[in-house]
Amino acid sequence: MGARMIGRRWAGWSMLAIAAVAVPAVVGVGVVAPAAAEEDAASVPQTLTLAEQIVREAREVGSDPQLLAAGLGMPASGPGSMQWDEEGRLAITVQYDAVPTAAQRDALAAVARIERTFAFAASIAAYAAPEALEAIAAQSGVRGITVDLRPLAGSVLGQGPRPAAPEVDPDSCRAIPSESDAPLSADLARSLFEVDGSGVTVGIISDSYGARDEPTSPEDDVLLGMLPGAGNPCGYEEDVEVLGDAEGSDEGRAMAQLVHGIAPGARLMFAAAGTSELTMAQAILDLADAGADIIVDDISFYGEPVFQPGTLSWAIDRVQQQGVHYLTSVGNATAVGAEGTASEGLPISG
Repeated sequence: MGARMIGRRWAGWSMLAIAAVAVPAVVGVGVVAPAAAEEDAASVPQTLTLAEQIVREAREVGSDPQLLAAGLGMPASGPGSMQWDEEGRLAITVQYDAVPTAAQRDALAAVARIERTFAFAASIAAYAAPEALEAIAAQSGVRGITVDLRPLAGSVLGQGPRPAAPEVDPDSCRAIPSESDAPLSADLARSLFEVDGSGVTVGIISDSYGARDEPTSPEDDVLLGMLPGAGNPCGYEEDVEVLGDAEGSDEGRAMAQLVHGIAPGARLMFAAAGTSELTMAQAILDLADAGADIIVDDISFYGEPVFQPGTLSWAIDRVQQQGVHYLTSVGNATAVGAEGTASEGLPISG
């Protein structure tokens, strides 16, 4: 974990309807030949945004997510893939010239499913069919459309889930010993300073918390001592407060298990990162407003700026000014090279 100072990933996709730039030919010293300039301008290929490419591809193959991904040369699932709802609509963010009015919201709602309006960014998160993107771009006050690509969560490069032990260890009150104690010397700190996290609230941001029930459900984890809540065998019975959940790998629940192992007395909260930087920024603000003293995340969005602060940096700075301590994954997931390759056994992820 480390503090998120500026963007950690490459620049993202541009907004819909950004025009290509024509570069004139120059002859001699500073003299532009008009005919040559027109000829060269015509030869410059038009630059299409991802949204425009999706519209064009949908005309050819329809709106099937698998066919669209194949036609665009994108992954069909996992990090960097397009995000779809159960009705085949695409996750997008619509940017406006100013905070959208009720009339503008109604116009968008007529052709898309609105998820959330962001007053701090004059934008709306929504799901829309690919064939509706052109109509949305033409609506009053719309400045652009960003297609929200699935972020990278820590679980993608981590190990798969381990089956829970059948019985709780009476000495640790956990079915599986805390894997965080040894590298962090957390057990030594708890013993020497007689602390267990009581009085501290930790907010967690990841892909999901309770989307899966295999190998265990959140309720199972409480009974196995892996999470706090009613029925926890060590008496830590304050439930994890879930401000918002989503579909995912439940990496957020794994993080909560680790935090509970380090500081079993701490109050835990969770908020899903959502589909975009804006939804994650909102999650950061929501956790701080709900009383988080510490916030941790393991999410990386492909659109985060690399050389300057972005939306997430702004949100983090804002909650830090309120006294919140913020820690984020820096991508060093201890992944090693595959067997039979030149990097076999060597660290390759940071």
